[in-house]
Amino acid sequence: MTISMNRFVVCIAAVGVLLLAGLNAATFAHHGGFVNWQQESLIGPVTFVATSFAFRFPHPQISGEIRDETGQVRPWVIALRQTPTGLRAQGWNRTSIKSGDTLDLTYSPHVSAENVGIARRVVVNGEFLPIEPGDEECRTTTTPYRRCGDVQ
Repeated sequence: MTISMNRFVVCIAAVGVLLLAGLNAATFAHHGGFVNWQQESLIGPVTFVATSFAFRFPHPQISGEIRDETGQVRPWVIALRQTPTGLRAQGWNRTSIKSGDTLDLTYSPHVSAENVGIARRVVVNGEFLPIEPGDEECRTTTTPYRRCGDVQ
């Protein structure tokens, strides 16, 4: 059985397209709409009251409420960039945030969802919780590093 060179090239191209399509689907399934952050924009610190904490893959999420400028309480979801494995290395666990905890939170907002953000700095009931490796230097709000989530 012989295969013509044209048929061979078409088969290889088709396999390549299918592999790329599968890779894209996996990427979008993993991140969904949480991929579009206003990375250079920081808001906070704001007072956030947690209603739940989902310490699960791919990225943990904190649900809660923020009181806006008009005094109205609005539901919010804050994602964490690290996976649970990465956060465990920073001292987090599934009970680090409990319903009713008060968080002083600095976050980058989502591009289009007005009540979604990604945490940049988290203080739970007065206790600083590092998010990224090296965040110990972010323990105080006077740290001059923008990556610590300090609004300057």
